[in-house]
Amino acid sequence: IERAKTYFYIHQGTRPILYREIPFGVQNIEAALLQKMNAQPEEIKSWIFDVGLTEQADESVANLIAETLEPLVTDIKQTELSARGTLHSGIEKILLTGELALMPGVVEWLQVVSQKTVEFFKPMSLITANKINYSDVSEIRFTKALATALVLVPTDKVSPINLRKGEFAKADANASHWMDSLKKVAPALAIALLVFACTKIIEYQTYSRKLADTQEALNKAVKNYYGGAIATSAIASHLADTAKLKKSIQADLSRERELSKLFTQNPNSPLDFLKSLSTKVDRDIPLNLVTFNAGTEPNEPYKEDRPLKTSLTVMMSSPQLLAKLSEILEKNYSLKKGNSSEVTQEGQKFYKVEFSGQLASTKGGK
Repeated sequence: IERAKTYFYIHQGTRPILYREIPFGVQNIEAALLQKMNAQPEEIKSWIFDVGLTEQADESVANLIAETLEPLVTDIKQTELSARGTLHSGIEKILLTGELALMPGVVEWLQVVSQKTVEFFKPMSLITANKINYSDVSEIRFTKALATALVLVPTDKVSPINLRKGEFAKADANASHWMDSLKKVAPALAIALLVFACTKIIEYQTYSRKLADTQEALNKAVKNYYGGAIATSAIASHLADTAKLKKSIQADLSRERELSKLFTQNPNSPLDFLKSLSTKVDRDIPLNLVTFNAGTEPNEPYKEDRPLKTSLTVMMSSPQLLAKLSEILEKNYSLKKGNSSEVTQEGQKFYKVEFSGQLASTKGGK
């Protein structure tokens, strides 16, 4: 059990059985003590490596350390369960090493909770001929270096430590090995290929049918545009250059629009203005229309939707009726009142007024 990770290595006789690692170590215990006890780092280090899980430890601190170590017991049982198929028996002994092994009382605690024999691992003392005892710190610090040194053996000594012998030997390197592997995945591979092929066939048929329908619709549209008197080869040549066909159609449509302007009714006819005026002015407003002008000057060029320059002169006998007429003309046609004068005809007095302005449209007024 190191500072940040815990390594499990199961060995039986002369054979390695299983190796795994988990993200658990001394720093997990330090974090738990820091969070729950709110202690200083020096005090936490003293709790772990000076007192640990012994009887001299504070009960609350010892309980918190034991609670933090509980998941480790679960991982030990899971590791043993994973290796049981190869071991054909349970784990007999646990050898503990690493930084956490220096915590007092951890060996005894682990032996109680796991119900297995737990010992402090002393590899240097085991391989020393005269059985010299080394300090626990030395045993832990030199474990990895000692293991590395022991595996550096000459090439002629490879066979005695070949880990691939026995149950760990690879299958014979012959054709049957990869053939057996291929047979395992062949059914799934065949089903996947069959589904892929069916999907592509259906997709091809669907798109082919859509393309055929689109082509038929295009042929019919081109044939109808030319009045039906066109050969199949000519349709194909037109569709081969769609940009040229589009330009030709747009030119024909533009020509048709210009021709229709010559034969359809003028949208800005002055007569439409007079018709609209007759509906806007009430019957109780009698007036004499003296002059009426609407349109453009003869020398002005043609422009579609050009506003009509309009002027009209009326004669009315009552100022009140004249005021009503002025309101109607300004509200509906934006015609402003201009010059006015008084005239007498057959002994009767009239008011002669001129209205002028521009009409945006002669259909219904403003």
